[in-house]
Amino acid sequence: MPLEGRFDTASELLAFAAPETTFTIASVNGVPGLVLAREQTVVAVLTAEGRSALISRIWMVCNPDKLRQWNR
Repeated sequence: MPLEGRFDTASELLAFAAPETTFTIASVNGVPGLVLAREQTVVAVLTAEGRSALISRIWMVCNPDKLRQWNR
C-alpha cells in the first residue's frame, strides 16, 4: 500500500511498531536498513532512499514469504 506524505507515513509506521517490536540496524540488500522483530520473528524489513539530505522514499517488506531468509 503506497503512502504519500510524511504525516501519513509516520502515522502508519508508528502504528505498525507495537510496543513489543524490536528494531535492529542491518545491511539489507547491501544498504543500511532496519529489521523489525516481535518475539524473535522478523515481521518487517525497511530501507530508505534519500534525496537532498531528506528521506524521499521508504521501502518496507512485510510479506512472510519474502522474509523467510530473515527467519531461519
